[in-house]
Amino acid sequence: MKSLRWIAWLCLMAVGIACSSRPPPADGRLYYTIQEKSHFRIEWTDSAGTQVHPLLGGQDEARSPAAAPDGRSLAYLRGSPPRVHVLDLVTKSDQQVSQTRDTVSRPAWDRTGRRLAYLCFPRRGKVRLVLQWTGGEAEVLYQALNLGLPTWSPVGSRILVSETDYAGRTSLLSMRVEGGEPEVVLEGATQPAMGMTGTQIALIREDKLQLGDLFNRQCRVLVDQPGISSPSWSPTGSQLAFVREGQIWVVNSDGSGIRQVTNSENPILDVSWGKGS
Repeated sequence: MKSLRWIAWLCLMAVGIACSSRPPPADGRLYYTIQEKSHFRIEWTDSAGTQVHPLLGGQDEARSPAAAPDGRSLAYLRGSPPRVHVLDLVTKSDQQVSQTRDTVSRPAWDRTGRRLAYLCFPRRGKVRLVLQWTGGEAEVLYQALNLGLPTWSPVGSRILVSETDYAGRTSLLSMRVEGGEPEVVLEGATQPAMGMTGTQIALIREDKLQLGDLFNRQCRVLVDQPGISSPSWSPTGSQLAFVREGQIWVVNSDGSGIRQVTNSENPILDVSWGKGS
């Protein structure tokens, strides 16, 4: 009898060890742009990188995905010059929402999933920061010589965007969507990605992935490696995805547990972490 109990205990221990060694369950979807020679396409994978799913491609050169907060829609760029489109991931219906003939940047969603912000690059003049309702209305919020990709505050009342002046100095600005003078919140920061709390923001500073605190205006380094771009929060706010050396990486919000997710033969240009639809 004792030997049977001993064997049963060993079996339970083996099962426990096997379960503890398994990776955590996938958290949403990682949407990203693949570049193959001069062509682009959009794919997605889970946060463990276990399986790749083609999504958009072909002659329309789909790129620069941005997952909506509810996980149902995906904004992206398509065509030449690129236009902002919104794809319903459930019904597969597709809608062009931007009407400008100028080149535009990768869009960013507000938390309601009803508005987008993107940059417009006219042939002449300043770069324009545009707010776009998915229903069609658009307005220019801000203009400057050189702007970076925008991000929304959690409640949608503010937009943060980096601006580089004539002297090459870069500042992270915060501005109300109703208009008014922008406020400098951090120096030397680009590619902001606002966290769920509204006080923490992921950004690139000094060529490192850092986490900024907008309350005390200080930053701490999460990943001390060069060449990082496109930070994107997980739906739970517990992790960050980013691109480095043409691959997607994931790190915990405290800087621990960094791991490579993809192993693509062709370079990955950007990433957006969305909920599973």
